[in-house]
Amino acid sequence: MKKARYCLMVLMILTTAVSCGTKNPITTTNNAAKTSSNSSNAITYTEEFSYLPAYNGVKSAVSYKPASTTQPLGEATYLIQNTKDTKVFEDYEALLKKNGWTITQEKQVISFSAKKQDHVANISVSIFGTGVILTVQSK
Repeated sequence: MKKARYCLMVLMILTTAVSCGTKNPITTTNNAAKTSSNSSNAITYTEEFSYLPAYNGVKSAVSYKPASTTQPLGEATYLIQNTKDTKVFEDYEALLKKNGWTITQEKQVISFSAKKQDHVANISVSIFGTGVILTVQSK
């Protein structure tokens, strides 16, 4: 129980730190997120998975575990404030489809899997206070 409280406190502190950042566009630097060249429909990509579109310009993950020999998928957790799980689910699924991903499996409002070329992504959405935790497992 203490571990759960400790993890929740760390997550809340990280959320506060992330939400205090500026809303300037992301620029490309070493290992930074990339933005496509079409400015009217610019797609921002996650820092953790450079091939995967970021949900609504979310800049970086609250936590990240890279892929390893024992765990073939990397895992990133994002916290999105002041939104609903259904909105995140529907908007992110639509964003991936628009970017050429194929939805391969779906559990409405809870999770979906997508594939594009050699990449796969398992997306899950869960409610967290007034926001949503978006968990992405991908390679």
